[in-house]
Parts: sequence; C-alpha cells; structure tokens
Amino acid sequence: MALIFHKLVGMEEAIRMASESIPEVTGKEVIEATRAQGRVTADDVFSDIDSPPFDRSEVDGYAVRSSEIEEADQDNPVILHIAGSAPIGEPPLKISERGTCIGIATGSVVPIDADAVVMVEYVRQVGDTVEVFRSVGPGENISQAGSDLSRGEMILRKGTVIGSREIAVLHSVGIRSIATRKRMNVAILSTGNELVEAGKKITLGRLYESNGAAIVSILNQYPVFNASYHGIVGDDRDRIREAIKSLAASNHVVITSGSTSAGEGDMVYDVLQEFSPGIVFHGVEVKPGKPTLLSMIGSV
Repeated sequence: MALIFHKLVGMEEAIRMASESIPEVTGKEVIEATRAQGRVTADDVFSDIDSPPFDRSEVDGYAVRSSEIEEADQDNPVILHIAGSAPIGEPPLKISERGTCIGIATGSVVPIDADAVVMVEYVRQVGDTVEVFRSVGPGENISQAGSDLSRGEMILRKGTVIGSREIAVLHSVGIRSIATRKRMNVAILSTGNELVEAGKKITLGRLYESNGAAIVSILNQYPVFNASYHGIVGDDRDRIREAIKSLAASNHVVITSGSTSAGEGDMVYDVLQEFSPGIVFHGVEVKPGKPTLLSMIGSV
C-alpha cells in the first residue's frame, strides 16, 4: 500500500523536534589536547600551576634593585657592576651586593632580590659595568608569577568548544590530556536497488551512490560527530529492517538515504513503524527533502 505524509512540518519545527527527541550523548573520552580541536570539554578544567610559574623578564636588559637607580637619567647615569647573567631556562641567580646588576634575557627567571629590569636600550656597557640612563619602578618589565593564571584557577568551563587558543592554554599549564564529551556515533546507510558503489561497473538504469558519501563527509567536518558509511541495502524490507536494527544497536543515530517517500517501493517508513516509540514526523516543508522523516528506536 502506498504511504502518505500525515502532516508536513516546517524546517524550524523539524529541527526543534529532532533536538528534543535525540538524547544527549553521555560519557567522557580522555584524549590528547592536540587532538581535541572542536571537541567539547566534559568537566571544568583547573590549572595546577601558576602561569607564568615564576617572575620572568619581559625584555632583554639588566635585573636591578629599582631603589638603586631611582635618580638615573641621561645626564646622571648610575653605574652598576655586572655580577653575572641569567640565561633562559636556568634557576635564578641572586643579586648579593649593593650596586650590582645581572644581565637577563627575555623569558629568564628574575634574580632573587631584583625587583625590576632595565631595558638594554637604556644602558651602556663599559667593561664589567653598565651605565644606566633611566630609572625603573618596582615590577617594571617583569611578568609576575601567576599574572596570567593562578594555581587552582578555572581555565576552561564544562561545555567549552575547544579551539587552538584553548589547546595552547592547556599546554601552557602542563595539561597534555583532557576529558571530552563522547562523540555522537552516526551510521549512514543508503537504500535502493538502483544504486551502485563508486568504483564498481555500472549498467544502464543504475546510479552511483553519492548521498551517503556526502553526508559522511559533511558530518565529519565537525569533531563532535563520528560518522561512518555502511554501504547500500536494496529495496527489501527484511534486509532494511536488519540493517537498521544492527546499526541502531551500536550507534546513537542512523541516517538512511532513500526509500522514505510515498511510493510502493519506498520502504523505510514502513519498516520504522515496527519499532517503538516510532515516527516523530514524516514530511518536511522543504524541496528537495520533503520525504524526510525522524523515528525513534528504543531497545533493539
């Protein structure tokens, strides 16, 4: 018997009904942060460290006690003895004597007892001393420990879509892996006696399958989906029923292409009526796509 569309729904209504009907995917998956682009955080994420983890120099120059050069200017430079240098990646040195400074590179740990850094542009080195031509205030040219992020501070909220910025933040505080929401597994199945898989020989009256390939590629552009293509099933109710039943058991969503119209040979609607809770809507006010239907399948 030919089927009819009982009630067409608008596109917005169809989207609303689908959103309300399809359950949210539960569960978590821990993955490397570098693979998390586009995924969604499963929990709030907190920093275990201060960032930066130490007082670091923002410039190349000389670490000083700011009180010792507060009178420095172009006409009256302050002379300091160079007591050493602080290369990047090394533990901090200490300014042990008054009237001394330590050469420092951008990103290096600020020496103990230093409270400011004079930019190299404002000094002139003469042997093992420097003439300082500009005063600096306490904390000047220094990024204080924890000034970007403090230990225990939330860095990502639950439900955040992870992008390159979020990945960089995670790595900046030493987090290599992150718990993400599990992806929605979507199975795509094409139906129709006329269809042939790409790469196989085609005969008159047959068509190459393309809808399934397109749907998979579209969905997999979004990392929240794990879409897979499961081939072609001919216009046979038993085979369609078994294919849908099998795929529904291992996927959150099954998308079929074909066999949902009102003709005698369109069987998916007929088959889906056998499952409970059954059809949500059949027919959408859009063309092409009018025969679109949504059905819920309970325990299979």
